[in-house]
Amino acid sequence: DDDDDDDDDELARANASEDQQDTTPLEERCVFHVYRHLSKTGGTTARFVFDRQTVFGDFEYPLEYGFDEKKWDDLLIRWRSKADAFLANDKNENADASPPPRTLVEIRGNWPSNWPAEAFEGRILTDVETLRLEYGENISSSAADDDALASPENPIRKKSCSVTTSLMLRDPFKQYESFWRYYIEKRQTLPEVTDGTTRDENLALKKWPDADGVAFWGDSFAEWASRVPSMQIREALGNKCVAQMRQPGFDAEFRDGTWVRTGNHSFDAATCDFEVTELDFRRFERLLRRIDVVGVTERFDAFLLRLGEVVGLRWLEYVKSNASRKNADENEGLSVDESSESPRNEKRDASETERISRAVVSEVARWDIQAHVLAKRVQEEEIKRNAIGGAEGFEERLQTFESKTAVLGGKTFVGGVPKRSPYVWVKSAEVKASDGLLKPVVPSSFTDETGGGQAVAYIVFDPVTLVHRADAEKSGAACVKGCTFDAPTE
Repeated sequence: DDDDDDDDDELARANASEDQQDTTPLEERCVFHVYRHLSKTGGTTARFVFDRQTVFGDFEYPLEYGFDEKKWDDLLIRWRSKADAFLANDKNENADASPPPRTLVEIRGNWPSNWPAEAFEGRILTDVETLRLEYGENISSSAADDDALASPENPIRKKSCSVTTSLMLRDPFKQYESFWRYYIEKRQTLPEVTDGTTRDENLALKKWPDADGVAFWGDSFAEWASRVPSMQIREALGNKCVAQMRQPGFDAEFRDGTWVRTGNHSFDAATCDFEVTELDFRRFERLLRRIDVVGVTERFDAFLLRLGEVVGLRWLEYVKSNASRKNADENEGLSVDESSESPRNEKRDASETERISRAVVSEVARWDIQAHVLAKRVQEEEIKRNAIGGAEGFEERLQTFESKTAVLGGKTFVGGVPKRSPYVWVKSAEVKASDGLLKPVVPSSFTDETGGGQAVAYIVFDPVTLVHRADAEKSGAACVKGCTFDAPTE
């Protein structure tokens, strides 16, 4: 209705940035950007793009997956110190001695700490907004205004920093399917006995929430999904018992060598408030007003390009999923590990399964569906209002980016074949064992000479060190981070 349209316009205006695009050379830009990663929305692809910025020395990405509060506080202290030195050097005298910090942060929960996800809406966004007030661009419209506002106690800076945030949502039908395929489907299938016990003993040893099988997890995608309300809103808000999304929705008893379902699992509302209400949706709307770059996975390339323009990311090429033709549209813009086949239950006709699945998601994720519609509108309005050339100019640049897509070595590189980076992350143990051949590199954008939490590789979980690529290739040290989207050399 008209009132909803007015709310959407207000939300888009709230997300409008002061400048359409910073044309300052990246080397002279001071940046702090926070990306809120929601499960199965394209966030792993975004993470690999962020990793790629570090191996060119453009940005640091210093907090690992699931960091704790102290690491956040320490980063803010380091970033402020470096930003202060950069801004104090307003005449750019000996600029190399006070280079600007450029920092990317991903907010994700679950492991090893839930703190960043739970603190995003309150503490983290507030800290980012405080940074923007302290270091962000001046809002005066002319030099005369600058002179009028300046004072010895509150001088107008000649330089400033870009402090921004981003978030991406996905079509709930596809997000639920992808989440089920990645986390849940394997739990619906009883595992093979591998610990020397008999099958009955093995089954009896496992209790909720560790037990597997259809009695606990449901016999299909639809049955599992029916117990899991609006996942994206819950994850964004942080305190809606996100753990429940990966816990069995049903209780069962062990009878005569098998588990027999006894009913829905009763979650304690005091400790696991997972239901989503209209009040929660309104709270999500307020949170969205605080985000600078909002996107949807279905327009991943547009989100990525806009992020590049706002934040200053220069290396946006990524590898598109090797999805089957029938799922090509569904997997648009997703890296290999984030695509998903539509769930199928062999016991039912495929079209009937699809109909039931969509009906279940339509009901259980109704607030996510509204959130996704809102995010699409906000993305469109932000581009229209803030991008250079408006929507038309941005779409031209997007078409140019996508037209460079190339296939090489069986991989589809969206945006073109990537340039080889001068640096790579390798295991620190190989640096120590290289007899001095491998030497750590510390780009000027870093606030921590080790790379901070970057020194723990995603998935590898071993300490890593940034080194020159040529030296790594000479020594035979393998790249373990930042090379996911490297083009084949042969």
